[in-house]
Amino acid sequence: MIILLFLILSKQINPLSNLLILSFLSLNPYLIVIGRNPGVTAHYELFTVLFFYFFIYRNKNKRNSFYLGVISTITFAAYIPIFVTNMSILITAILFKKLQHLKNLIYGCLFGLIISLLSFVPYFMNNTLTGPRSRSGSWGLSSFWRILLDLKSGKSIIVKVQHVDDYALLNSYYPEFDLIVNINYFLVLAILVFSMRIFIKNLYKQNISDFDILFVGCLVISGIIFTIFDIPLYPHYLLSLIVFMYIYTFNSINKKSVAILLIIFFGLTNTYLTSSFFGFIEKNNGAHRSDYGKVYNICGCCVEDVKECKGQ
Repeated sequence: MIILLFLILSKQINPLSNLLILSFLSLNPYLIVIGRNPGVTAHYELFTVLFFYFFIYRNKNKRNSFYLGVISTITFAAYIPIFVTNMSILITAILFKKLQHLKNLIYGCLFGLIISLLSFVPYFMNNTLTGPRSRSGSWGLSSFWRILLDLKSGKSIIVKVQHVDDYALLNSYYPEFDLIVNINYFLVLAILVFSMRIFIKNLYKQNISDFDILFVGCLVISGIIFTIFDIPLYPHYLLSLIVFMYIYTFNSINKKSVAILLIIFFGLTNTYLTSSFFGFIEKNNGAHRSDYGKVYNICGCCVEDVKECKGQ
């Protein structure tokens, strides 16, 4: 799916920016680690690529607008965070009046939503309808944007060894780990700020592109919606959203020399972080007090208490 996204983008942006997106998506240490459990990602790669393709070509004909609507709402049955991301982008496109076939988009959204709701029928036919489970509140008003930046820079890998003792042990094995995590974080933050300057210029010139719409929909509208939900947020909620953020921010890198340096730099740092993480897990047989638990060959198939082997 990442390769297919690369091919679609090859007709939209310059090759080096496209290669930078591909390399960071492929090597982001958190995305590599979370890939061990495709259940939590709800096939986000498939829905993300399909949405992006039909979004870019939505105004080409009425059929594409219809398919865009179907893909946008059928994710309601697959993974709610992807549904929120898709709808946020569509809301942004409507606000900027960038939809030529709105009626067909609405028909597609209704069709996809009906399919999504029907998919729940077998469950409710065999289970009683209960109220929502009690849950804690969100991590704060800024949680969405903090988690987004952590995920984008790869810093979210720390949540897998978040216990202070486990993380100290990891850094004792690999002393540069924490330093490199923070270097990546601040460099990605700087690129994000730079790309925001470009958006402001485009907004001032009234020259809003499709990529600008993706950017605003993900960074602003999605953030507001997730904050209103007032639920705890986790990095894997934003897997689809982060792809669009990569596309916009790295597309803002127009100088060849800068793009090449970033490809090399992030390639080396992300490879180091991933290899260090798995090296620590292997040496320590897991991160026992954190989210990565004991490794499978220590726990075996099944345990009574999930906390004993969580994250294996």
